[in-house]
Amino acid sequence: MFDALQPRLFRLAIHIAIALACLPMSQAQEKPSQEESNADSKKEDTTPPSGRLHFLDGNRLPGTLGSANETTLTWNSAFFAEAPSLAYEALEAAVFNRPSFVASPEDNVSITFRDGGRIYGDLVSFDDESVRIRSRRAGELTLSRDAVAELRWLRKGDLVWRGPNGLCDTLYMVKPLDTKRWFPHTDGAIRTVGWKQRLWIKSEIPAMAEFDFEISSNERPEFEVQVLRQLKNFNLRTWDNEVVVRRGDAHLSLMKIPDNERRIHLRLFWDFENDSGAIATGDGKLLGRFRSEKENAGTLTMEDGIPTVIFTKRTLDPKTNKSPDSVTFNNFGRDLNLHHLEIRRWDGSSPAPSTDPKSEGFPRLELADGSVFGAFSGTILRTDGDALLVDPSESPGQTRDIPLSQVEAIVFAPSGKGRPEQNEQFPERAEFADGTDLSGRLLGYEDGRMIFATPETDETVKLKPDGLLRLLFQRRTENLTFTNRDRVTLDKDTITGEWEPAAINTPRWRLSGATAAVPLADQKTVNIQRSTQPDDLPEIDRPGGLLHLASGQTISGELAAIGPDGKWLELRSDLIENTRFDADQIRALQFTGIELETEGFKDRGWKVARGKMGAEVQLESSDDDGKTTDKIALNPGGAWGHASILRGNEVQFKLKANQWGALRVRLFGTSLDSSDDKTTRLLLAHFGNEIYCGVEQTPGDFARRQDINAEPNTPVSVRVVWDEKKLDMFVLGQKTTSINFSPQFPKNGHGLVFEPASLWGNGEREMEVWDFSVKTSPGVVATPAVDSEVRERALLVPRFQRNDLPHHALLAWTGDLLRGTIEAATNDRFSVRAGLESHHIDASRIAAAIWLKPPPPEKQEEKPDTETKGGDPKAPTEKKVEEKPDPSQENAEGNHYILELRDGSRFGLNVEHFGPEFISGQGGPLGDCHVPVEMVANIFSGDNRPAEPGALFANWQLENAPEPTPPEGGGGDTASPLIGKAAPPFELSVLGAEDKFKLEKGRIVVLDFWATWCGPCVRALPEMLETMAGFDTNQVSFVGVNQAEAEETISQFLRQRGWPPFTVALDSRQDVGRAYGVEGIPHTVIIDQEGKVSWVSTGFRPGVGEEVAKRINELLEKAEK
Repeated sequence: MFDALQPRLFRLAIHIAIALACLPMSQAQEKPSQEESNADSKKEDTTPPSGRLHFLDGNRLPGTLGSANETTLTWNSAFFAEAPSLAYEALEAAVFNRPSFVASPEDNVSITFRDGGRIYGDLVSFDDESVRIRSRRAGELTLSRDAVAELRWLRKGDLVWRGPNGLCDTLYMVKPLDTKRWFPHTDGAIRTVGWKQRLWIKSEIPAMAEFDFEISSNERPEFEVQVLRQLKNFNLRTWDNEVVVRRGDAHLSLMKIPDNERRIHLRLFWDFENDSGAIATGDGKLLGRFRSEKENAGTLTMEDGIPTVIFTKRTLDPKTNKSPDSVTFNNFGRDLNLHHLEIRRWDGSSPAPSTDPKSEGFPRLELADGSVFGAFSGTILRTDGDALLVDPSESPGQTRDIPLSQVEAIVFAPSGKGRPEQNEQFPERAEFADGTDLSGRLLGYEDGRMIFATPETDETVKLKPDGLLRLLFQRRTENLTFTNRDRVTLDKDTITGEWEPAAINTPRWRLSGATAAVPLADQKTVNIQRSTQPDDLPEIDRPGGLLHLASGQTISGELAAIGPDGKWLELRSDLIENTRFDADQIRALQFTGIELETEGFKDRGWKVARGKMGAEVQLESSDDDGKTTDKIALNPGGAWGHASILRGNEVQFKLKANQWGALRVRLFGTSLDSSDDKTTRLLLAHFGNEIYCGVEQTPGDFARRQDINAEPNTPVSVRVVWDEKKLDMFVLGQKTTSINFSPQFPKNGHGLVFEPASLWGNGEREMEVWDFSVKTSPGVVATPAVDSEVRERALLVPRFQRNDLPHHALLAWTGDLLRGTIEAATNDRFSVRAGLESHHIDASRIAAAIWLKPPPPEKQEEKPDTETKGGDPKAPTEKKVEEKPDPSQENAEGNHYILELRDGSRFGLNVEHFGPEFISGQGGPLGDCHVPVEMVANIFSGDNRPAEPGALFANWQLENAPEPTPPEGGGGDTASPLIGKAAPPFELSVLGAEDKFKLEKGRIVVLDFWATWCGPCVRALPEMLETMAGFDTNQVSFVGVNQAEAEETISQFLRQRGWPPFTVALDSRQDVGRAYGVEGIPHTVIIDQEGKVSWVSTGFRPGVGEEVAKRINELLEKAEK
């Protein structure tokens, strides 16, 4: 069938000149009446198109075109209260929102220019010098004949679909799935940078169809094309560097793509009824054929010298395949661009190799049946509205009629493939969704029309903007200075520029190329971030401290004094008027002695979170592109983290798997051992040439994921950014993950932990992480990591202290905590009462002084305890202190903003003016505030607010410990159900030691559960210590298991008693006590060498030491036998 119909070429090699004199077209193309024109103009939509203005400095500003003149345009944007006026030299393009539906042009003729541009209209006339058209978009125009390449009738021939900027009633019925990864590019193509992203184009698919497409990539293209018609399909795709046509297991290799090839142009032919077809290159070279038979499926043959594959006939299951007729493109590489797709009806003829268009001769007529009446010389004498009358010069007088119904195109000269370099005289270019494409110079925008000067006509062209996709700017100057030091974010959009302080109550912003700064829109939520470049930062004095208030505000200054029992604090600060604060207003006073190390793993807060240093976790320095950087190697069972490093909005790092493996990144925990439900967990798995990226829901599996291509066993760059509402992750520069914070994906603290992950049951593998950095909030200082157990013990209040609560906790630079009450303090020295002792501490040793909130009210009355001090159950409990929001917002007048300063301050202000030297306004309880503009780092308004930098010091609330009840009576042996059974295993921290106590077999262990407030315990312990001194410590271990008391309480008690040293294990939450059935103390348990419970006793009675010694000796003698 391919050879049945060959192209019919009518070539008349005749030399003539064309004399084309005012050709009136058919009645349907006559000029409308004045009344009709007026009616149409009333219906015109003059709404300016909306989109984004692209700046040369990278800015993207949403909005609409406002006005224009020869040098500038104005852009209406929700960012600004006034439209900024912008020089064209600072702009790259205005990219407008793509219409959801674009009909074919109402005009009959497509006019293509020599420079590659296009406009649509109806042909009025043409002669040797001009072509006269009437255009729905531009009105009536006289075009230079030399500028026109061709006239092509749109309603003729076999064209079905042409795009992306082509001609079809279903144009842009494009469904890029839910991910919406395909987007219009400024060169007119449709583009994706997402792997396995499918572009779905709905269109009529003729029973006999030709598909002509051109694609490109920044690397060797990897793609798939599928054509679907009435549940039958065929596929063309790449396998590595081969292009194959395939169905099921049968396939035919068509060509190999060179590694340096970036652009592919192919033509596909399909006979639907016979399920056969062919594939050719763009210039018509036949690459292969396919057909379907019941037998011989999968056979490869040579037919007429052309490779041919035989497929099995197949119809897709309608239950699972409900897609309408369509063409789809799928990306299997780094990126993919669709430049051109054309669908035509096909007559079954074999694709003939095309020749150089110039060899066909010009001018020529292309006829609707595919034939060419070309290279003619003669005269088009006239048209009678139905036909062209041609008088060939080689046979004068032998005229020939060519019906207009048969004419598809009149070609004057070839149009260049692609655009030539932009003419400096006509530096703008307008592209429309219907395919209109004009170069020119923008002169204005008036009455809803763009005013252009173009090279194709001496007339001013007024273009309707409907369907405008892109307005490209090519004006350049060496004198332009980019103003992009600062950043402003409104809702989800961010632009750069420069904040200009001015004496108004709204910030003013200058964009690159702007003739003046304009006020930001005050009805929007605003986040202004000042430049952090060293050259842009004047020096400021580092404050001595940061006062964190219960309202979430932070004030910098020097400590003047702390009053008796910490009831008030006086701060020396030039920023605020009121510098004295009551205790219920304060969270903490933080000293700024050490800056946070934001690069590498040098900050003292980095610690092993799981495993041991040198084994499961290995820290080393490595050379990365000539830069020395810290590298952490995580073996199975290891973890590495920092409890307070996420004090900003972005982290970056590189990772590498050993052949294959997965890394879990735990974010926003309050400690290094925060549980799964208290953290947001990202997973990154490198398997072969794919990286699986996403967020974890159940351990070892993704809640959602994105797959991207990557070279095996090579480093992978990762960037994670977040704000108060959401988090985004970028891998190898591609956005792979986006989540909103929620109970499922929480944001509780500032912790970060790296650890190998077992993905899909594959087991943990070694992972390497290096080149780590974090962008912190301004003024952030190092805060020591507080061990979660240490924090829990510091916040537990034993019963005897409930009427004498500690009010403060001092945090040392080492991470240690001292709980007590500040009696008084200055900037140099603190006096703290802890228990019965007062301590005088140099302020340089203190990282922070934290104000503790009292315990919440008891939920139910507890049993009285006659052995505790102050154990009256009827004693009133203190009410829980609720933290109030920023009080500067209450009854606020004017514009309320939150200022973040470079010294770490953060507070709310009802701004009266933003400069020029100070930001001034009312700060509620802070009084009048005056902030030097050079100290400002960030400005926030509305709901667009950052996390509170003092969140580390929030929720430091005391908790009443559930003390065990001493037994009534004298105590004695207990018939414990544990006797004879394996002792419950446990591991507890030890007072004054780094190593923990872990129950192990091989020796006798005596556990004595006790507390300092327990009278029977205090009487029993000296006898127990004297008894235990008589045994070899290699055979017998004695451990006093303290029940829920703070370390300083225990240490102070032991110093006062002067007892011999012994091992004190800290059962801060009494988990071990419950495991051993402790219902009263003292409670003594003897565990034999085999790890079984041998003896249990509760309470104190004289001679208990002798009983314990007797039991131990019996166990020793038994072991000797």
